[in-house]
Amino acid sequence: MGLYGSDSNGNFVNVTIKIELSDLTDGKVFEQTSQSDLENIAKNKLVEIVAVK
Repeated sequence: MGLYGSDSNGNFVNVTIKIELSDLTDGKVFEQTSQSDLENIAKNKLVEIVAVK
């Protein structure tokens, strides 16, 4: 899933997040998952990756 965007300050993000079957909820497959749900999964994975620990 490709995510990209920018803000009014000129900051931008351009990233590809791999979504695995195990990332889907309730035993769904990709064909049963909406584009919006896939975007939300990718955004949540990105937050986990870039979180300061």
